Amino acid sequence: YRIHGANHSVFGEKLAERARWRVTHDFRRMQALSDQASGIGLTIVPSEAVRHDPVHLEERLASLCADKRQHPIANDSRLALGAAGAVASLEMTASLRRRAVLAAWFLSVGVLPRKMATAVLSWKLDASSRPAFLSRLSKTIRHAMG
Repeated sequence: YRIHGANHSVFGEKLAERARWRVTHDFRRMQALSDQASGIGLTIVPSEAVRHDPVHLEERLASLCADKRQHPIANDSRLALGAAGAVASLEMTASLRRRAVLAAWFLSVGVLPRKMATAVLSWKLDASSRPAFLSRLSKTIRHAMG
């Protein structure tokens, strides 16, 4: 099933709704961890902890690109999230190739014009939205990265 023109707005709405829920859930989860950590004398700052989580940053970018008006973090920008995502990607425990590709993806979503950034974002999150050449390239990259 491929999402075309008229259906794409429905995809965008669902993407934004899912992303907002995940972002909010992550902050609640981090707050609960912070509360537990403080009980044993440790300090966790939720807003800082999530800046090292590429999946969380991806969801924030998705929310911001898909529906900026309802995005839950008022001062977020694609550039700042893209840069934070690139840094978080490079901190991951994964192959250098995988980290580099993910960092490049974050930077592209952060700096491309909004419409192009949204397309790049949807290609990663929804395989059926990818052009055929990109699907083949994606398979080749995944195979090379192991």
